[in-house]
Amino acid sequence: MSKKKTTVVAMSQTNIDRLAKTESEFQKLKGERADAYNSIQEKKLDQYATLTSHIKVIFNDNKTDSDNLPRHVGIQIREDLMNDVGMSKANAKMLYENTVKFVAKFDKDIPSQATPESVLEVFSSMDISTQNDLKKKVSKQVDDNIGDVLSRKLFGKWKTEKIKKDDGTVEEKEVYVPSKYTAQEIQNAWEVLQDAKRERDEFDKSCSNATKNAKDSNDIISRLDEALAS
Repeated sequence: MSKKKTTVVAMSQTNIDRLAKTESEFQKLKGERADAYNSIQEKKLDQYATLTSHIKVIFNDNKTDSDNLPRHVGIQIREDLMNDVGMSKANAKMLYENTVKFVAKFDKDIPSQATPESVLEVFSSMDISTQNDLKKKVSKQVDDNIGDVLSRKLFGKWKTEKIKKDDGTVEEKEVYVPSKYTAQEIQNAWEVLQDAKRERDEFDKSCSNATKNAKDSNDIISRLDEALAS
């Protein structure tokens, strides 16, 4: 078995500084969770993007057969998050584990020379706007029906928002979030899909005819063989 390439797994000071800054801002916002919900999610995703940009670079040279990172790598990164960034043990563990799962599952979607900014663009393209969105992406579940995926992309989707009421309590409310596309853009996309469907139908029909012709030819050959053998 070939020896794996030795890679520096410690995070750069730039990444540590960025993570520490977002962690500090995140802690300040926690006291106003309802009002600052969107800001909190932005900070958390920035942390995921920063750690993803680091793990992406070291993943392929260090990953195990189970698409994970060795134990000593995980320990070092989590210790960096706790000691240098100031995260709690639980948050460091969650950030690390979800990030490794994301890189393992979407390795080909992440630029080889990833930066936090480029990873944030990947998140955006995948409609990941909260930590829960990311967790759902990496969870082991049956893939969405393609119709559901297309409908959310073209038209919009329902999502849960936390709203702070006048009495200070927080309630969750289901709200509909339309897609960024205009009615005309959706119509254009729909027409493209219809054209593509017609092309697919014609292809399937031609394949069916070719299969039928081949079967008919085989039947004729079989009958000739039987006649010659009699």
